[in-house]
Amino acid sequence: MIGVNVSFQYDGSFDRARVTGIAEKERATFEGMPGIRFRFFTFDETEARANNFYVWDSTEAANEFFSDEVREMVTGLYGVAPTIELSRSRRSSTTRAHEDVTASSRWSGRPRRSRHSRGSPNSRARPAAQG
Repeated sequence: MIGVNVSFQYDGSFDRARVTGIAEKERATFEGMPGIRFRFFTFDETEARANNFYVWDSTEAANEFFSDEVREMVTGLYGVAPTIELSRSRRSSTTRAHEDVTASSRWSGRPRRSRHSRGSPNSRARPAAQG
């Protein structure tokens, strides 16, 4: 598996409605797409950045998708060129990854904590009410 982080850094012109609209509109594009396991569309208004993360079955599948044509198309959609970074995964832990993404989505838009800060946003997350 390979993770692909695609970020769009804005220079003060971040438009939350535009970014969330793109994510909503493009959702169907990825449903049932061969080679993709997960995709997450996120944004950080404080940092004026949209950040999308994809998990692909293989490097080949990821590279095939992120062609020059797709890069040009998303530049037009988002209004800024993307920065695309690939990272390999040695193992998968679906449950843990889901918990991390779920927790981080609750904290989007808030100031980030340093790795060296006491505690983490996850340590404050409350379990969902049951019943």
